[in-house]
Amino acid sequence: MEKIRQEVIKELRVCKNPDCKKEFEANIIKLAGVSVSFGNQYCPECRKRILEEQEAREKAAQEAEIASKRRRWREQLSGIPAKFMTSEFGNFNEKHVGCQGLADAKKRCQEYADKWPFPDMEGSLGDMKRATPLYSSTQILVGE
Repeated sequence: MEKIRQEVIKELRVCKNPDCKKEFEANIIKLAGVSVSFGNQYCPECRKRILEEQEAREKAAQEAEIASKRRRWREQLSGIPAKFMTSEFGNFNEKHVGCQGLADAKKRCQEYADKWPFPDMEGSLGDMKRATPLYSSTQILVGE
């Protein structure tokens, strides 16, 4: 069996970002006489920024998809009465006069809700049609 020959060649290139145009050293891998170059169009700084932007877009899209699934589940399967459908953590008034500890209660409830599994739109998760909490809201608020 013949060993495949490989070598790494350093090559000076110019960043393809029109705002940068910085020179950088690219690594070109030569395998069996074929040159292969991965991600060597941009300087390391621009490449890092592009990857971070791409990851942020993917994370935002994933969070939007989860929010959409939760919203559909809440509207169609949760059993929450219509008058409470516009109530959510984002519009909860934690500075209600005469009530102390609402900010902490909201934080605990939101942490609990964020971990709550929700069924897909076909009702999987044991063919669950509405949420059945593992703990009562009193237990969540007082930390039992």
